[in-house]
Amino acid sequence: MRRLIVNADDYGVTPGVCQGIRRAHREGAVTTTTAMMNMPHAAAELLRAHQETPALGLGVHLTLTAGAPLSPAQAMTSLIDPAGRFVRPPEFVVRLESLRMDEVEREWIAQIEAFLDLGLPLDHLDSHHHTSYLSPRLLDLMLDLAQRFGCAVRPAVTDEQSPLAREMIARFAPEGVAHALAAMRSTPVRHADRLYVSFYDTTATLERLLAIVGSLPEGTSEIMCHPGLVDEALRKASGYAEARQRELHCLIDPAVRQAIAGRGIRLCRYADVTDA
Repeated sequence: MRRLIVNADDYGVTPGVCQGIRRAHREGAVTTTTAMMNMPHAAAELLRAHQETPALGLGVHLTLTAGAPLSPAQAMTSLIDPAGRFVRPPEFVVRLESLRMDEVEREWIAQIEAFLDLGLPLDHLDSHHHTSYLSPRLLDLMLDLAQRFGCAVRPAVTDEQSPLAREMIARFAPEGVAHALAAMRSTPVRHADRLYVSFYDTTATLERLLAIVGSLPEGTSEIMCHPGLVDEALRKASGYAEARQRELHCLIDPAVRQAIAGRGIRLCRYADVTDA
């Protein structure tokens, strides 16, 4: 059986992104989304998703590289800049070895609990900018939290990386990737068999999306995506703006659902995956 999860990252970053993700679910192929719980709009927009798109799987996009922490700044000294905000990805990579894991754990638990406080079922965990896969300590913590909270996780990074992931992974110890792949083979935590991240930026095209769908092997796959409606808030909040609307148009193109149905692929959420 071929099963496909299409996850929209960054839910909550702006209302326009949230609206676009819900549309990509209603009219297109998106089956799950993960929310950045430290963003001001996340809670209200999650409740709206639960009402408007009840079949959309909702999870947490564990965040350490955008916005400000939910935890008190004085308890996050290894993670923040002088303004009290999370450091950006290049600086985060520099700090990898000096991160205080008690701070990371406190903040990730705060983000998960902020989600659970809304009374919503937790579909799965993944991480903004792939940070949970950048070191064995971070990955092991995410897997531990998934076990504690009884949810699935996005699979480990593969050799098919987005430009951002390639840049970050090239700058940290190779054992991070090796550990991630080994950990996913042995973990009891539910996850997909593989992750496709090349539907992104200049390669976020209908042709690329159809090529991925057309080549899916047996088992469960995830396609990562970032659809959204562009508004001024998004342009201020993210360097990835106009491309989100292009992604949305691809994801709702009827050819995508036709290709999925034509190959007998079952669209699903992580909650529908019962085997690790």
